[in-house]
Amino acid sequence: FNPEWNPTAEEVRTDGEFFLTSTTAALSGQAFGAALAHGIRSRPGASSRTPPIGRLGIAGGVVASLLTSDLIHYSLHRLGHEWGPAWKFHSVHHSPARLHIFNATRFHPVEQAVEGVLEGFALGAVGFDSAQHLTHSTARATYGQLQHSNIDVDSGPLDHLFATPDLHRWHHSEIYA
Repeated sequence: FNPEWNPTAEEVRTDGEFFLTSTTAALSGQAFGAALAHGIRSRPGASSRTPPIGRLGIAGGVVASLLTSDLIHYSLHRLGHEWGPAWKFHSVHHSPARLHIFNATRFHPVEQAVEGVLEGFALGAVGFDSAQHLTHSTARATYGQLQHSNIDVDSGPLDHLFATPDLHRWHHSEIYA
């Protein structure tokens, strides 16, 4: 969309390093949170019935999981913008001068680990199965990449429901209305 926003080789290298560290932190956090929830749900005396969420199937589970995780993500993201100590971690994501697909995963590993633990615990606590969780993670990662893409898209009314690429650029902008 905007050739001036295309990343340099150095930015691709840096963002590749962030991809590896932040993804590892997020997935490790999710696994830990889910294992913690599973341990609580499988303690003696706990119900062995498949929870209602588990009976939604993959498509229904993804919708429910995205709503669940979005509440967590939104809360932590807002905290990251409004509370100084959290901003020290979240500011890493806002550090690039240009928004493009490669810096979508530029996050501080601590921020990703915390969100991963909370998200993994929440999804595990309400009974999402591993297929639902994996599909959720894939959908969420794809959406994050799309938000940061250097593409021109007319999202129209979707801007009222989703952080589309054109809307998300404003969020990363240093120009305040």
